[in-house]
Amino acid sequence: MIETVRTLFGLTGDSGKRTVVGSPVGVDIKAAGYIRSSHNRLNHLKTLGSRYKGTPHEFKIKTVHEKTQNIHNYLVGKNRFTELEMFHLQNTDHFINTFALIIEVHQKNKEAKPAPAGSETPPPAGNANTFREFFTGPELVKNKNIAGVDKAINGPVGATPQLSVPDIFLDTYAQISYIGLNNTGDVVTREIGITASAQEKEAFVAAMAARIGLYKPDISYVGNALIQFPNGAAPNPTVYVPVINWKGYMYALDLNDYRLYPVRIYRKNR
Repeated sequence: MIETVRTLFGLTGDSGKRTVVGSPVGVDIKAAGYIRSSHNRLNHLKTLGSRYKGTPHEFKIKTVHEKTQNIHNYLVGKNRFTELEMFHLQNTDHFINTFALIIEVHQKNKEAKPAPAGSETPPPAGNANTFREFFTGPELVKNKNIAGVDKAINGPVGATPQLSVPDIFLDTYAQISYIGLNNTGDVVTREIGITASAQEKEAFVAAMAARIGLYKPDISYVGNALIQFPNGAAPNPTVYVPVINWKGYMYALDLNDYRLYPVRIYRKNR
């Protein structure tokens, strides 16, 4: 397998009578795995493009596939395999998951909607007309929710739920363990707290940006807080979690499933 990968990317060849100083350079098992994963993601993007054929998003997905292929070729040519994997973790995976989920939800809604008697056979998947309702945005929300809104208005007074953002307290002593990657691409366990160094906070932000698919410069680490997450269990678990700032808003980050929960830091003068 390794020899096949070396052949594909031009990493083998006759060295002739040249003398090589030091250990020979080749593609190790980890690098081969990164290349294989990169090819799988490129194939996913190509498949995604075919599923969106004839829709307003077809050109966008095709452009992303071409640019990702160029980045793959460049980084592989430079033997920068760990950077290739990090690029996919921070960008490609989130893009694929988002657009795959969109089309899957649309397909399920389409299958669940019964066809009226005497209606014509719907156009095949991939036709732009089948996606017109799905991508109209606000109009779709209005059509789907108007019956529910009427029922809520006619219901008992005070039945409408009220949303609120909880106040939290930052713990200046708590340390939280999380999973990240070191400089060689190996999975390691690290700790983060308010007293961490700038480098440690930077490493945490990079790891979380890759996990939750956010643009790294948009987020920053704030601190740790003790929070109860609403998971349906009784009682809800109380755990320490990191708090991040994303474009000026505070979020508690669940390190089990990487969900974000809006919060605000408690202040006495509020």
